[in-house]
Amino acid sequence: MCFLRHKITNVRILLMYGISMNIPTEFDFYHYINIPNWIFQEAVQRGFVSYRRAFLIFLLLYDFEHHQHSPQGLQCIWRSIKDPFLSHAELVFTLIQVMPLEMIFRIHCHYATFVSGGSCVYTPYPRKLKHFCRVEVRKLLRSLHLLPHEISRLFIPESLKPYLCEY
Repeated sequence: MCFLRHKITNVRILLMYGISMNIPTEFDFYHYINIPNWIFQEAVQRGFVSYRRAFLIFLLLYDFEHHQHSPQGLQCIWRSIKDPFLSHAELVFTLIQVMPLEMIFRIHCHYATFVSGGSCVYTPYPRKLKHFCRVEVRKLLRSLHLLPHEISRLFIPESLKPYLCEY
């Protein structure tokens, strides 16, 4: 909720200490962005995206609308999850009924620039193994209450410690 209340600094602090992002089971998308709930529900029902992916698309839209010039919160969230990057097809299939294709393309470019490292993804594919391992190791350290301070004591190559500290 920090992300939705424009508390980007709090997002960074919570993720640094290993708080994981939970997807709410019921959510009123329209309360935050000017896109009706049925758009996301229909995309899920038609099998275009899962509910989790629909929520991630919502976060992208919210970031594009409210944090376009300070995308650090969205970057932190995506560094802390192991989900595949959102694809252009997922955005189009979900949003085409309420948004022109040009706007969807702009949103995808924003996402590609700030989240997926400049690469436009047209179909979802798994993230890098290095990223997946970071998420899993951080999850284990969180469960042992060792984040963020005990990373420096791990018996791993020094070059990996800064990467593991990213959230």
